[in-house]
Amino acid sequence: ELKSVDIALFYPLTTLDLSSNRIIRFGEEGSSTFTVRTSSKDLLVGDLVLSNNSIEVLRAGAFPFRMQILLLGSNRLEAIEPGVFRGQEATLTQLRIESNRLSVLKQFYFAGLAKLSVLSVAQNKISTVEEGAFADLLALTELDLSENCLFRLQHKLFARLPRLQILRLSHNLIRHIALDTVFSAQSKLCLLYTSPSPRDRGNH
Repeated sequence: ELKSVDIALFYPLTTLDLSSNRIIRFGEEGSSTFTVRTSSKDLLVGDLVLSNNSIEVLRAGAFPFRMQILLLGSNRLEAIEPGVFRGQEATLTQLRIESNRLSVLKQFYFAGLAKLSVLSVAQNKISTVEEGAFADLLALTELDLSENCLFRLQHKLFARLPRLQILRLSHNLIRHIALDTVFSAQSKLCLLYTSPSPRDRGNH
């Protein structure tokens, strides 16, 4: 059973696809763990695909190499440790964490990811987005928060997203959006996807 791989042996590597395995822990010690090793932190992997596994927590130090795209859909992810994306600030442009078990987006989850243009956390259990969770995402153009448990949007939630163009909020519990305050900084927003809340749909 393969437990680790040294990406330096295959460099340059455009895609590392580890999807649809039985990985529970990534980049840490223990059983059901898969580790990607490298002799240089300057190595760049274009896409890292970890979809359809059983990863529960992203640990700091899990990614000792640089990435452009990270796909984590359909795992069991409940938490992200501080510093997980340290070293990815200049390269990571797309992060997809759909169909997991996140309930809170903490302030430090996406810290420093100034080049990120696409972030999807759709189909989780998110009811709370901490203030400043998106503060460093100055290049973000697309944000997917659909199919979660959000019931309100803080007034300054998107204040640090000046390039946001596409925002998906459908299938949450939101009943009212104060457009003039919530989106006061979004001069480039052209597509806003919403839908009636379950309570509203039940009244029709």
